[in-house]
Amino acid sequence: MKQSLRVILAIVLMFTFFPQKFAQNRRDRGKRKARSASRVPVQPPIVVPPVIPPPVTHLVNVNPDGTFSPPIVTIRPGDTVMWQNLGRTDSVVQIANPLSAPGSDVCGVNDNHLDHRFNGSDSNEFTGPMRMGVSGIFALGPNGRGFRAVTSSARPCACELTHRCAPPFTEVGGVKLCPAEGPPYDLLPETWANPDITGVIIRLSWSDIQKDVGGHIQYDWNDLDRQLDLAVANGKVFTLDVRAGLGGTPDWIFASYAGPAGPGPVAPLFFKDWPDGPTPPSNNCGFQMTLGSPTHVSYRNLYVAMIRALANHVASDARWFQALAHVKVSGANYITSEARLPKRCFDSSDADDRLDTVGSDDCICNPQRWADASYTPAGLFQYYRVVENAIYEAFGRRKSLGYQLIQDGFPRVDSATNFLGDSLKDQRGNPLMVPTGTKADDLDVDFQTNTVLSEATAGRFLDPFGTTGSPAAGFLFVPQHSGLHPLPNDLDYTQVCSQQRVVRPNGRARFPINLPATQIPFTGVAGCPNAWAVRQGLDPNFQIMGFQTSNNEAGVDSPAAVESTLWNLTLNSNAVFIELYEQRLWEIYKLRRSGPLADLLSCDPRFLPVCVDARAALPNNPAPLSKNLYTWGEELHDRRRELVTSDLPDPFPTVYSHTFSGPYTATSQRVFFYINPTKCATTPRLRRVGTITITPPLLGPLGIGKKRNGGQQLRRSTRSRVTRLDSDPRRGSVQGFAYLARQSFHAEGFSDEGGARFQHAVLNDRIVSVPRHVQHPDIRTPLN
Repeated sequence: MKQSLRVILAIVLMFTFFPQKFAQNRRDRGKRKARSASRVPVQPPIVVPPVIPPPVTHLVNVNPDGTFSPPIVTIRPGDTVMWQNLGRTDSVVQIANPLSAPGSDVCGVNDNHLDHRFNGSDSNEFTGPMRMGVSGIFALGPNGRGFRAVTSSARPCACELTHRCAPPFTEVGGVKLCPAEGPPYDLLPETWANPDITGVIIRLSWSDIQKDVGGHIQYDWNDLDRQLDLAVANGKVFTLDVRAGLGGTPDWIFASYAGPAGPGPVAPLFFKDWPDGPTPPSNNCGFQMTLGSPTHVSYRNLYVAMIRALANHVASDARWFQALAHVKVSGANYITSEARLPKRCFDSSDADDRLDTVGSDDCICNPQRWADASYTPAGLFQYYRVVENAIYEAFGRRKSLGYQLIQDGFPRVDSATNFLGDSLKDQRGNPLMVPTGTKADDLDVDFQTNTVLSEATAGRFLDPFGTTGSPAAGFLFVPQHSGLHPLPNDLDYTQVCSQQRVVRPNGRARFPINLPATQIPFTGVAGCPNAWAVRQGLDPNFQIMGFQTSNNEAGVDSPAAVESTLWNLTLNSNAVFIELYEQRLWEIYKLRRSGPLADLLSCDPRFLPVCVDARAALPNNPAPLSKNLYTWGEELHDRRRELVTSDLPDPFPTVYSHTFSGPYTATSQRVFFYINPTKCATTPRLRRVGTITITPPLLGPLGIGKKRNGGQQLRRSTRSRVTRLDSDPRRGSVQGFAYLARQSFHAEGFSDEGGARFQHAVLNDRIVSVPRHVQHPDIRTPLN
């Protein structure tokens, strides 16, 4: 008992006289327990994988008034936007952010501040649909200055005063077209306004767009840009055709220029030749010209550099790039952009084996000039592969390559000692070559053209210096012939092309022609479509191809002649487009009107203004039905859709889609703006600009901001209520953020709460406060 009392007394004395010592011991025991607890391994938190929604397709309606429904679409990477109800002239073209240039013209008609450069390497470049292998009716623009329409009684055309109107001017209803009196390259207002015309051919001269200005080689795009803007605004696609040759090859390439492409000046070559017919003009040996050889690297480099600059310029405005249909493969030219060079070695008698003198003009042997300049077929083939590759690559592998073939268009030169004319003498009796050659080893007239065609359709331009080809790339090659005539049996019913099809009950030619190419003769009935071109459109390739009509002097001189030429095209080929001279289209527009209710092309003039089908009176007529230009255009489009598989997408789809992708960081988003350029300027409504916002799939876990005065910032109002996130079971978790990320935010910004500002978003029916350091795809980062 005494012992127990002593222990109790000791404890009381210890607490009384040594309280600090006791507290220290208690703290030491706490530390020992903490150290012991620290040795227990801590389990890592369970990470729940984010919930990422599957890809979604968002539908947007393209409205007739140039607006979009809905005008604003928010998507995630991997989602697809599908624009539907597109008409033939509709498109979706990306533009820059309208807020970046307030007051600028979003349609790009009055200024180009919001132009978007087409970027084919960007997976999110959605401008489209791309126009490739385009069908329909094209207007052939002027090769130089355009037409001017004047009242016939007002004044004569300038060419009338010199008696040199070629072609003769066209006159309708007291108004006539004066050639070469309009601005450079300008097409007529009626051409742009005609809904039956699919597109236009913009014909340029190399010498007009790349000029020597005081020793500096500069590009001049002003005239071209004016036509491109008109094409876009009027819903027309366009073909670019840049020719060299007579009047087209710039003089500066033969001088000591300081660039733009090496290795230096081009060697000038002098020629005399004429384009068509077996004999030259009556008083000379044809046109005289100075050209560069396409087989020389210096010439080829310069033409290719120009093509690349042209592509870069067109791509500077996505509106232009989208509307581009074809780029013609040119540069090896004589007078037109057709694939031909001076080629004649004229000996009219074939008896004296001597070059002729016409009038007082001594003819030359053009093939010999080429042979002396080291021209070879192999060099020509490589030139075309390189130029085709330049077009193919520079235009993003998205545009067709037009080629105007002439079957015997190239000089028949095999080597420096083997050329057409190597057995002839000059006018003084001297042999052109010693020892004299022979005619037996001359190249076939079509050998070079056939090789260019076969290599291009095989896609050999994919690797111009190798042997790699691509049939898919080859489908972008679009051959044509530029000399289609009226149907032969319209003029003489006994003259029928061997491949001519019958007319179906629906009034259209039976299509397609499924004959072997060998059954299309190279010679036969005069006026049948060019056999080399026809063969290009036959099975197994079914290459997209078409024709350009012959000029006025060759018989396509009236609306009825245009109709007959269209029957020739559809009955005797698989062509899907035609290029018509602009004055014929102007005449049809004035006399026959346009659209589905327009008058027939072949109207009997005795019954005008009541249109009576004049074709019905033709004897033994294989096609006793006339159509208006609108119906013909629709038929060409239908032929194209029937003929071409998925290797070449429809250039005029009713639905266009694009799947958007990254790359994105965890906190980034991208916003795109776009218009329908053809109809953009016709409506003042704000919805003419569509918006696509791409948000990241996941931004990371949602953090909850620091509490203010011991609690989450709250505010209530009559319009919405602030939700306390820490009362939500999903608060602060990965699942919670994934939930929020899938919701639609109707507004965002900053709100005041008791004098403090907090970032918030309206999430459906509530306001959610978000810390300033947390990023969300639909919430902008505070600047301060």
